[in-house]
Amino acid sequence: MEKINPTALDKAADPKALGAYLASLPAGHGHGHGGMAELVREDDYKGHHVVVRTTYRFEVDGRTLEVPVMLDNAGNLQCHSLPNYQFDSATELVRQLIDSFPKEFPGSSGPGTPGSEHGQGHDHGADGGH
Repeated sequence: MEKINPTALDKAADPKALGAYLASLPAGHGHGHGGMAELVREDDYKGHHVVVRTTYRFEVDGRTLEVPVMLDNAGNLQCHSLPNYQFDSATELVRQLIDSFPKEFPGSSGPGTPGSEHGQGHDHGADGGH
């Protein structure tokens, strides 16, 4: 086993050096282009090879989003932008993107405003609507 040189490790872990290295790598494939993401899942079952292709196009307020997503064979979505999350639905993923990156979604509406789940003019009242 080769011993790690702490000085070389420190240099390689420096954000500028790491960023330059990552920028020099060729672009990856499979996360979609032009706002489209096609995910391919494969399985072998009882002697059959199964391929499922799922295509996602994410839009918010009419604007197409480039969302690098992954989908496992159980149907769980993950997103590079939210690496510590796993989602049961694409809608949940987009909601979390809006919550995590509000500056990317100008004009966002909060509860009780047009375009939100509650709709315009909805009032819970002092007792929370009960």
